[in-house]
Amino acid sequence: MSIIDCSFQEMGITDEPIDVVLFDNVDLTTSESFGFENRFFPLLDRLCTFLNQYDH
Repeated sequence: MSIIDCSFQEMGITDEPIDVVLFDNVDLTTSESFGFENRFFPLLDRLCTFLNQYDH
């Protein structure tokens, strides 16, 4: 195991996975679902309201 650790420490450059999204050619047939954000932020706002009422 130490051989692998030493090998990685001696590397000058390591490849890391990346995600590339090109915005030049917009495909209108597929749409991303942002349901998480639409549900999470109103819920977070309600939680803040309840906590502020409890604090005062």
